[in-house]
Amino acid sequence: MLVAKITPAASFAKQENPFTITTTSADSISVLARPYVLGSKEVNFEVLFGNVVAATEAVEASEGVEPNEASPAKFVVVASDFLVLNQEDLQDWGTDDLVVFNLIASKFGVSIDSTQVF
Repeated sequence: MLVAKITPAASFAKQENPFTITTTSADSISVLARPYVLGSKEVNFEVLFGNVVAATEAVEASEGVEPNEASPAKFVVVASDFLVLNQEDLQDWGTDDLVVFNLIASKFGVSIDSTQVF
């Protein structure tokens, strides 16, 4: 999984109940093509907004997640959205996923600072 650090961080408001709104932020994104059909005129992307946290923090943030000694950090999703891109948008994709990351980030008004593989 490729995760990109974004600037500025994204903020999300969640209505807990009629009287309480909680705001969370995400400083990273990951992108999944769902489904990816070779030769399709449009590609649906699921954009996952989250934070990279130490494995022990991930257990606290997401119940049931066991820390993995081989992976010192986890990507914890706080929100998601969907985006459809067409062939013209993706003409420069090739084998460099950073091209798609930068395109999608720009559609959400953020920029990519760095990437990390999980």
